[in-house]
Amino acid sequence: MDTDPSSNVVVFQLRRGRDEHAAGSAPTIAEDCVRRAWDSARYQHGARPEDVVALHSEWEPSVADSYFIETTFPNAAVYYTFPRPDPDRWVEAFAAARRQLESVTTQGFATRVNEVERDGELLPMLWSASSPQFDLLAAMPHRAVVPGGLYASLAMVGPTPNGGLGISHQTRYQLDGDFDTQFESACATLAAGLRMEAYDNGVLDLHREGSLAAPAVCLPNFYAEVAPLVGEDRFVAAMPCPQHVIVAAASSPHVRTIRAMVMESDYPSSEMIPSLLAFDEAGMSIVAERR
Repeated sequence: MDTDPSSNVVVFQLRRGRDEHAAGSAPTIAEDCVRRAWDSARYQHGARPEDVVALHSEWEPSVADSYFIETTFPNAAVYYTFPRPDPDRWVEAFAAARRQLESVTTQGFATRVNEVERDGELLPMLWSASSPQFDLLAAMPHRAVVPGGLYASLAMVGPTPNGGLGISHQTRYQLDGDFDTQFESACATLAAGLRMEAYDNGVLDLHREGSLAAPAVCLPNFYAEVAPLVGEDRFVAAMPCPQHVIVAAASSPHVRTIRAMVMESDYPSSEMIPSLLAFDEAGMSIVAERR
């Protein structure tokens, strides 16, 4: 891996031989970074699109590159380490990445992919209809959480060597079995790892150690479990980032603070947009989303 985060190295794992790969690089901020890296890699290594079974981009692919990946390598697992920031936050993102970078060579890619697959979990993955990447959801089996506003697919999520999360979205070609069955299993895995901190002001913080927690809102028993904890039939759940769900009773004076956490979140726009949800006996609805 290049120690300069402004240059994104993309490694393409090939099926032609064990641990065989092709690598290319391009400017990280380029919207077609992965496509440029592939153009370089395929000429140098004589690789074909059908040879690619997985790829790792240090930076999350752009919307344009995600479409390129889905159409060019439809059966490939996709991994990335750093989330793609909003266009005006590259300086901060590069600074944070430099603090995390470790010396990782392209020869270690197969090992890294195996580690993510070995240590990873199949989890629900939330998608906001307002996300700039929402069109990509069409390539994945999914279900509506809030029709017209929030949806859930499945992804393999596992740790990376530098402490980040590796994410591989599961397309219809990658799922092993029926989607509904797999989704039920993923929900059980998510629930088993949830941790809750209850504060004196009645606010709850749901999280999972080093993983995703926001998809907890789509667990089948989420409302039934949370309502007694906040002491009301109506409550709000804030998702300022994918790692936390902040909950408070609808009548709580802290709802305004929780809403501000969402609207002022600096988490980059990705699959899920930071959101505030409302829950009652009739179900859930989206109250606000960061823009």
